[in-house]
Amino acid sequence: MKRKIIKLAEKTLVVSLPSSYIKDFHLEKGAELDVSFQDSSIIFSPELLVQPKKTYELDAKGLSERSLRWIISSLHKQGYDQIIVLHYTDEQHALLEELSTSLFIGFIIKEKTSLRIVLGEVASISPDEFDRTFRRSFHHAKDQFSLFLEAVEQKDVSLFSQLIAGEKENNKLTNFCERLLNKDLFRKEKGHFWYVLIWNLEKLVDSLKYIALQEQFPEDEQTTLLVEQVVSFVHTYLDLIFSFSLEKLSELSLEKKTLEKEILSSFHIDSVYKHFLHMILLQCADFSASTLAIQEVVGNSI
Repeated sequence: MKRKIIKLAEKTLVVSLPSSYIKDFHLEKGAELDVSFQDSSIIFSPELLVQPKKTYELDAKGLSERSLRWIISSLHKQGYDQIIVLHYTDEQHALLEELSTSLFIGFIIKEKTSLRIVLGEVASISPDEFDRTFRRSFHHAKDQFSLFLEAVEQKDVSLFSQLIAGEKENNKLTNFCERLLNKDLFRKEKGHFWYVLIWNLEKLVDSLKYIALQEQFPEDEQTTLLVEQVVSFVHTYLDLIFSFSLEKLSELSLEKKTLEKEILSSFHIDSVYKHFLHMILLQCADFSASTLAIQEVVGNSI
């Protein structure tokens, strides 16, 4: 792109900014730009108080329900501000409605015509949203494990339905956190570690859904006791994210080995339950490195 130099005064030369650049970065009269030089180039950098909008256009013709669900969920998680869906069917419209209400936070169908459906953000995101939603995700996960223990101890199959519904809420919260990280708005320095934590949390709560879908209770009293111990272990592990202690992390590592040994030694009894209890222990261990990484306890980098 070429621009002409305009002379405004005896010693003042001006170059106008392209209109697309002004629109994308929401510039107006009085806005400040950082100016830097690189060899023969002049670089203008705006303060990105408002990020430029990311838009994706998708042709939905011929896409299966599962494929469309995957693509839309992925685009949302990647941080796109607007998704335009073309050549949709009534069934695909119903799916988009479902996703906007059951999986997305603040991301709705903003426009619908016979030619296209436009999904987009309701409003700009506050910088405080990540911290609030991240904490809420972990508190919700702890509530899910408490509900799981209550269902097992009371042998109340109706509570399994609540667990399954709670897993959907978990997906909404964790997806929103992943979206904010992918939009590069928060936790930029160690964003990948925060992403691992929230991704692991989603999978951890998924395990409870898979148990609930079995609609079965432990036959052996010792298995019920193991459920109580594993739930207590998970609560302590999740609390560690917010009140970190290297000593406590080491203690939990030893406790995991003890519980693991007990589960595997009697795996033939209540094998389905013990399979998932073992998986939950392994999933908790996956938090360790990233939990340590977001803390500043190792020392100063060189």
